[in-house]
Amino acid sequence: MVDFTIMDLERYFGRINLKNSSRQPSLELLKDICMGSVSNIPFETLDMFGGKRKIWDLPTIYQNIVEKKRGGFCYELNGLLQWALKLLGYKVELLKGYTYISKDNQFQSISDHLVLLVSWNSEEKYLTDVGWGGSSFVLPLNFKMGVEQSQPNGIYRLGENQDMYIVEKKKQTYLKTEDQPRFNSKTEEHLAKIDETGYKDIPWNIVFGVGKVPCTFEDCKVGHDFAQDENEFLKATPIVVLQSVEKRKFFVKNLYYEKKYIDPDILKLERFQKCSVEEMYDILRKEFGINLDFELNIPCVE
Repeated sequence: MVDFTIMDLERYFGRINLKNSSRQPSLELLKDICMGSVSNIPFETLDMFGGKRKIWDLPTIYQNIVEKKRGGFCYELNGLLQWALKLLGYKVELLKGYTYISKDNQFQSISDHLVLLVSWNSEEKYLTDVGWGGSSFVLPLNFKMGVEQSQPNGIYRLGENQDMYIVEKKKQTYLKTEDQPRFNSKTEEHLAKIDETGYKDIPWNIVFGVGKVPCTFEDCKVGHDFAQDENEFLKATPIVVLQSVEKRKFFVKNLYYEKKYIDPDILKLERFQKCSVEEMYDILRKEFGINLDFELNIPCVE
């Protein structure tokens, strides 16, 4: 039997370091909860590289993230968020997300992401996502098609076709300076940009698609299991990400990066370090608050 009695809303708010004392649904509170989540709970896939298999069970997710102070990937982070928002009185629809495969110019045929559509006592709805783990929106997007919406980490807009809604991000400029960290290989440079959308010849890039038909929490188990069992990128590439209004810090494999948001259009790489596994453990503790109880077995960049 699923034990929901272990789940405490205020402990979740403590985990995300929520300063807003209001418990009445509002856009301000929703923004504060989202920013608290992405800046305190890492997006991370480390369990796929030596840890235990993840289970699609809300109390288990709560235990791992709130009590054990681990992170999670999109289904866990947004799954826990939808529970918290519903308890506060928000109306929440669960929508299936689909990764965009740029080289094939098409979306993943099987859903491998979870997104929330949130509303309260108004006609406006907000697309909400604290679980993409890269260059996507972190604050709620007003659910209006074609409207440019600026956030600390970029400028976004929503579009749609017959089958789904489409999240797009405006191309950003990388600020290059003399003191910028140097890469020793094309692989290091490529992985630094793996969390960015980026085609030089077009001003907007597709981040992911969102299905138009709401689903249930139970429906998400298929996508949750697919993400950890069959998503080739996640299976081959350990990722850890935290974001704030000022910067994003992240691991891709054993490479550690810190990027500063100069403004929504401009990024600057401020730190780069190729790490041994022991150095990874140290940075995971200091920068992400992660203390692993298993030995990492990851594909390192030499």
